[in-house]
This record gives sequence, structure tokens and C-alpha cells, in this order.
Amino acid sequence: MIQVHVRMLSSPEQHAQIERSLRSRVGPTRALRGCLDCRLYREVGDEDALVLVELWDDQAAWQRHALSDSFREILVLAELSPEPPEIAFRRIDASWDLPYLAELQRKACRQAAEPAESVCPGRGLRGNAMIR
Repeated sequence: MIQVHVRMLSSPEQHAQIERSLRSRVGPTRALRGCLDCRLYREVGDEDALVLVELWDDQAAWQRHALSDSFREILVLAELSPEPPEIAFRRIDASWDLPYLAELQRKACRQAAEPAESVCPGRGLRGNAMIR
């Protein structure tokens, strides 16, 4: 999988227009073959920051998108950022879900001499913190 991470700032005068433009690309990007997800976020604590995150099934799908007019338009918007935008492309070789976390917690409880309250069920106030 390939993750695309674009973080940019916008001036207060341009924020609404840039956000609308980025939002208009989310749905069409999600519809592309090989796109697993595409989301736009406002950063907590910095209302001028927008973060676009895309997840692609494989490198070929991402490369098709990276060379598209739509992605070039995203890069043009990123260039409007008053500070240099953060643009990163990451290859993800593995991912896990909640059953993996539950097994990790069970192993930690069995191996711990002093089980952590936040990990092991029935230990202290947070006994419900273990994922079952």
C-alpha cells in the first residue's frame, strides 16, 4: 500500500476556497481504481492547516494518480501555503487490526510480573481497557 500525506497551511483569506477545492477532489479520488481511501482533515490546534491523506492499493495505482491533472492541482494548492507544505509518500508493507492488539495485550498480561492497570482486565479502575 502507498500512503500520500499532504499538509498545507492557508491564509485566512484563502482558507475557505482552498478547503472547498480540496474537498471537491476527495470523492472523485476515492472512486479511482486502486484508491482505498481519501480524506481531508483540519488539524486540531491549527485551524489554518489542512491535511489530505490518500491510501492506494499498490504503487501502480498511486503512480497513475500522481501523474494526473487532479493531483497536479493538489500540488498547485499546496504551493499557495505561506509555509512550505509537507508532502510525503509512504509504502506500508503490513497492517494489523484489533484482534492483533487483543493478542498483544494478552501476551503482555501473561508476561508481566506486575500487570499494568491499563492493559490487563480486572486490574484497578481501568479493567475494561483490554480489547477482547
